[in-house]
Amino acid sequence: MILNFPSNPSTGSFYLGPNGVGYTFDGIKWVVSSGSGPTGPSGAQGLQGGQGPQGLIGNTGLQGLRGAQGLQGAQGLDGAFAGQGVQGTQGVQGSSGAQGGNGLQGAQGCCGIQGAQGAQGIQGCIGLQGVQGPQGGCGLQGAQGATGCFGIQGVQGATGGCGPTGPSGPPGTGGGGSSGIVKTILLHHVANTATITGPADINSWSASYTSTSNNVEIMAFVTVSNNGLGAEPKYLYLKRDGSIVDTIAYFFTGNAHYSIGPFYYLDTSASGSHTYNIALGTSGEIASTADSCLMIATEY
Repeated sequence: MILNFPSNPSTGSFYLGPNGVGYTFDGIKWVVSSGSGPTGPSGAQGLQGGQGPQGLIGNTGLQGLRGAQGLQGAQGLDGAFAGQGVQGTQGVQGSSGAQGGNGLQGAQGCCGIQGAQGAQGIQGCIGLQGVQGPQGGCGLQGAQGATGCFGIQGVQGATGGCGPTGPSGPPGTGGGGSSGIVKTILLHHVANTATITGPADINSWSASYTSTSNNVEIMAFVTVSNNGLGAEPKYLYLKRDGSIVDTIAYFFTGNAHYSIGPFYYLDTSASGSHTYNIALGTSGEIASTADSCLMIATEY
């Protein structure tokens, strides 16, 4: 039988071995203790003992008293034909003998089965996770080239005379007439009115345009900045009546203001009035009062 003494005991520590013997630590070694250890948990109840042997048969009771003798019958008649005398009454039955003593007690039942082993102790805490190594730095993105200047819109030519009516189909070119293209600057480098952080619509970069044609081309150029490093792409949106119709994704390397664009959207169902606006699509994007928007509508 293995005795598994506790580690790092102090003087006076007590250990009850599986052999039922108690041991006390005297500061150097474990010695058999004269005192009993703490009482362990009660084992399960033992099986019921077998029935003891039947007790000895009690002594036979004393014989009852002899009944009193019956009265003597009357004297028979003399002579040859005299009848026999009447039989005397039966004597009273004697009392029952005393009851025999109890049998011997049965033998003691077998010892009960040993109690179940105690529950396992609580598992120790998991060690702390090691420190994660530093992440490698992202390479620097190349600098974006400067956006060229937008040319000044030319003066619209005079309307030519009416040409002869052509066949049905695409409009014919009038004799010396204009091409029918109308270009309108909706926002001319309009500065943002307040600092806005994405994702959000930029209300000051919104314009409405009423078209008599179904074909309108929308182009837009904007400047924005960001408040962090460019590890992930950022997004800018061009919206028509609240729905996204064009998206620009870009990277950045710092908090500088970047020229983004152009947005380009060909609206083929533009007849009537529609609203076009710019929106910041990602957190960290900033449109401040130092940023502006140029938006141009060209109707065909």
